[in-house]
Amino acid sequence: MGQRNAIAMLQSRLSILRDYVCDVRDGKMPADHALLRDVASLCHRLPTMESDAFKDETIKEQADVLLMTYLATLTRGVHLINEVADKYSIVHDRSRRMRGSVF
Repeated sequence: MGQRNAIAMLQSRLSILRDYVCDVRDGKMPADHALLRDVASLCHRLPTMESDAFKDETIKEQADVLLMTYLATLTRGVHLINEVADKYSIVHDRSRRMRGSVF
């Protein structure tokens, strides 16, 4: 959920920058050259994300997330099996005690 919120916030901020650049281009707003330099600097950093190192890091991150999800699922399954075993043990002990008291 935290990552989703961070991505939504990033998308919102990028949309604001895009709208600003479009408005400057269309002459609707005056150009702030310092801000435009910052936007250009940000845009020049984006192609570095297509490097092999970035792809490898993304694949590792994805594998880590999938592994954590898998471990959480296994843990939840083991917990449920443990609860079933405990309930079976309680019922089995009761029936054994009831049989012992009847006979």
